[in-house]
Amino acid sequence: MKPSRLLPLIAACLAFGSVLSPAEEPQILHITIPKGDKLAVRIPPAWKQTVIQPKPELPPTVKIESADHALSLQLTFIPDLEGRFATKEGVDRLVTGVNQRYVAGSVEKRLTLTQLVSKVGHGCYSTFTDADLVGVPNPQAGQFRNALSGVIVVQKQIAAFTLLSNSTTSPEYQQAIQIISDGISPE
Repeated sequence: MKPSRLLPLIAACLAFGSVLSPAEEPQILHITIPKGDKLAVRIPPAWKQTVIQPKPELPPTVKIESADHALSLQLTFIPDLEGRFATKEGVDRLVTGVNQRYVAGSVEKRLTLTQLVSKVGHGCYSTFTDADLVGVPNPQAGQFRNALSGVIVVQKQIAAFTLLSNSTTSPEYQQAIQIISDGISPE
């Protein structure tokens, strides 16, 4: 067979083979919230995760990092048995109060709430830029220029989250936003 006739056959095999090869599946963390529900958290395959729960009766915290450690996401799951955060207004009040600590050291010098769009619940967050790291091209390991902090309600618990990064445009940042908005689900 002539080489020119083999090229389409090779191309077809490569294309067909890539359709059949399975994509890497996300990691699924199964979290039980004391006095709450069981939730699943979907995390990209290469990312690292640690569950911190010193005692079974305490709320669990999940720390998630991108493979290159350029991004850190922390989720703390707290039961809301009384339904204090069942409304948008309750969540907005909570996030506004908790995020006041970022305002003074931020470039923004104000707090603006952004509502989360999610299939599993309602929530909101605020974003801040660390004024001390604005002109720093490559912050030291463990230092992050951007903080996104908020809450999402999933059934009868809240997930309080903090996302730290040095870029808000990276694919990893978008994946972390996806974890917050649609990666947490009831089991």
